[in-house]
Amino acid sequence: MKTTNQLTFTTYEASLKLNPRDPIKIIFDNIDWSFIHRLVGSRYSSKGAEGYDPITLFKAQLLIYLGEVSSDRKLASALRYNARLCLLCGFNFLKTPSNGTLTASVRTISMRFSIG
Repeated sequence: MKTTNQLTFTTYEASLKLNPRDPIKIIFDNIDWSFIHRLVGSRYSSKGAEGYDPITLFKAQLLIYLGEVSSDRKLASALRYNARLCLLCGFNFLKTPSNGTLTASVRTISMRFSIG
């Protein structure tokens, strides 16, 4: 399970332009996200391709509920082309999740809570 993200020069430059008073940034910065790893850590393997940090996927899904986008498909596109949303969630511009990955992450969380 990936838990860190090395900044590219492009990501670093964009992060300098991110408004520190951005409402989503304030919300995300004031939440202790450590509970996410405890909930879904058993679903991640050290074998195979490197996955996304589950915290970044969870933050991305919250963007739907916070009214930034309206669906997983639009979320995948927004993360790819909207520097602000990409940075707020903690993704690198060069590697953002697809619609399928976002949908699978919802299923993983749903199974953990038995809500889906």
